[in-house]
Amino acid sequence: MNPQLPLPEEMQQPVIEETPPQNVYRTLIESVNIAESLSEDKLTEIAEECSRGYNTDLESSQEWRDCAEKWTELSKQIQKERTFPWQNASNVKYPLMTTAAMQFAARAYPSLVPSNGQIVKSRVLGKDPDGTKLEKATRVSTYMSYQIMHEMAGWEEDMDKLHIHVSMIFSNRYLPFQNLEIHHHLSYKPLPN
Repeated sequence: MNPQLPLPEEMQQPVIEETPPQNVYRTLIESVNIAESLSEDKLTEIAEECSRGYNTDLESSQEWRDCAEKWTELSKQIQKERTFPWQNASNVKYPLMTTAAMQFAARAYPSLVPSNGQIVKSRVLGKDPDGTKLEKATRVSTYMSYQIMHEMAGWEEDMDKLHIHVSMIFSNRYLPFQNLEIHHHLSYKPLPN
């Protein structure tokens, strides 16, 4: 390439914006509502990017959502009037999906919620010659298991539902402010009760 000719736009080096000072990050992190400190243009830019990302995710998951809709219909054993091979043809729905889901739940539940109460299992990484890491890991496991079973309302019931609807649910666990642990099961659409 001739060094005297200007480079095409896509080959030019991007302009690197200056990194804001650390106190700007601290202010944003400690802010209750970051949106109050951003300009309208920046808020609009963020909203458009979020909207584009959401629509992209929605389009890319359409095939999966269509399949999930069929699976839900099968598991609910919804009967529809049949017209093939003839009008009002037999429409027997054997509960194969429901039976499989229940058998999976019955087999998986004891492994994920053991009778000894040790739901969380920590392990030691690295050397531990005096056993202090192992002791700490055991205490963490015991405490987190206690939190899950006794302080997280509805966790065990939700876990049971998760096993039945495993193909259509996502699990989400997080620690928001005030160190309150939250656990949700999220579905691509509302689940039947």
